[in-house]
Amino acid sequence: MSGDLIAVTEAAYRFEADDRAWLSGLLHAARGSLDAGFGVLGYFLDAGDLSDVRVSSPVVVGPPAGSEAIVAQILEALRLPAPDQRELGLLQPPETAEELYARSHTVVTASQVTGAAAWAAIPGVQRWLHPLGIHDLVVIKTVDLDRRGFVLAAPVARVITPDAELVTQWARVAAHMAAGDRVRRAMIRARVSSPLEGAEAVLRPDGQFERVEGAAREPGGRAALRAMALAIEKARGPMRSDSGGALSLWTALVEGRWTLLEHFDRGGRRYLVARRNEPRVRGTLALSSREEQVAGYAAIGHPVKLIAYELGLSSSTVSEHLASAMQKLGLDNRAELARLWAGASRMPMADASDLGDGLEDLAVAAADVEDNIADPKLTETERGIVAQVLRGETNAAIATARGTSPRTVANQIARIFKKLGVGSRAELAAYIAGTRSDQRDSSN
Repeated sequence: MSGDLIAVTEAAYRFEADDRAWLSGLLHAARGSLDAGFGVLGYFLDAGDLSDVRVSSPVVVGPPAGSEAIVAQILEALRLPAPDQRELGLLQPPETAEELYARSHTVVTASQVTGAAAWAAIPGVQRWLHPLGIHDLVVIKTVDLDRRGFVLAAPVARVITPDAELVTQWARVAAHMAAGDRVRRAMIRARVSSPLEGAEAVLRPDGQFERVEGAAREPGGRAALRAMALAIEKARGPMRSDSGGALSLWTALVEGRWTLLEHFDRGGRRYLVARRNEPRVRGTLALSSREEQVAGYAAIGHPVKLIAYELGLSSSTVSEHLASAMQKLGLDNRAELARLWAGASRMPMADASDLGDGLEDLAVAAADVEDNIADPKLTETERGIVAQVLRGETNAAIATARGTSPRTVANQIARIFKKLGVGSRAELAAYIAGTRSDQRDSSN
């Protein structure tokens, strides 16, 4: 699954007042990266209430020839009441909604979420997907702090596990998609027809300012906006073919405040326009706005590196805000933060009761992960299992991939924890990240 991920990022920031038209543009841009011969689809969602997750009718782009009747049946079935959809296998039980929408599955496959055997046994999958040769779905999900977002899905011909590169790059693209949708919705609410209306800065592509006001006047703000304007030009130009490198330059926000949008004047001259676009937080806690943003993303499972990318801050700054938030709230770990955040953001507490280890399972799903975990305490098999854990795979998915039972995998993970002196998947992620950091420091 290769393609122009910068084109997808660009599509995320195109202003379009009609939701379906905007999503269609995003899907067309993503086809080159995701389409495995079955087309791609997307839908909006509101997971504010996990007992009643609301999704829009999907937009489908490029379905295979001869699939029109089946696609029509699926779309018709999606209009049925939720109980009927569950009976058909189109919706999973409410507890799976929490798994899908309250945790950090930025990049995941359907078979990973449910387990390969359970996925294959779903009536709707057997009835509609298997006849087309579809055996799994690669899902790119973005849910913002207000638990609104959308899903892109690409059907594939076999059960697969996304590799580390795919996870990392698409997690970054998802951050841009969330930022693009957020700024687009804000412009719609404000009845703004041009990015210029209410903008705090207007820059030329060379980073020179045409206009600047508000917080953008601050020296640090001006410098950060200018640097990002130059980085975006580099990402869209010389580095475009290197998706990983280009995306690393272009963060989703600048200094946690601004999104840069493209604008052409009547003479065809191109500008970058800085608009305020902070994530909206549903809950109200005794925290600063930045601490609330960092704590919110951490509570839904985003690792520090991804939060830094989403907000356009350094990892050290994010870590400081997270530590400050945890101290103010009197919390010791992310599991406690997840449960507190669930209450503050009006998620039913019954749905949040098991967020602890489940959240930690996926806490590094979008982190930079390598398959060769080079810890001498571990066997080759154990290193492979660690890599799968760090990619956010469930015990059932690991068992399926390895041809063993979930109980065996659980025992193997317990032995790994004992060898490394960790007590959870989050601690495992921190241990591996610390090991890599120590290796990098020793090599410098």
